[in-house]
Amino acid sequence: MFDQSKRPNNCPNTLSEEVIIKIIQIRHHHPTWGAKKIARIIADKKNPDTPSVSSVYRILDKANLLKRKKFHKSKSLHKENLHQLIEPSLTNDV
Repeated sequence: MFDQSKRPNNCPNTLSEEVIIKIIQIRHHHPTWGAKKIARIIADKKNPDTPSVSSVYRILDKANLLKRKKFHKSKSLHKENLHQLIEPSLTNDV
């Protein structure tokens, strides 16, 4: 009579704890390596439980081992800014 949860009991595509620990250990030994390189190294070891690049990225993100790249906003070129950049020398130069 009670409503049962619709959540699945298990997920066959989850990574084993050994692989997750191996990913984190590799990252600690080589902090400049990214998810693509770590996934390639694990795949070279002929591991049957080879994670994808996105899985490695997700694991590193959950473990707070990723450095976010900062990006700067470029100044937008409005008409006011263009008039300051270009000084007209003749009447129709603007």
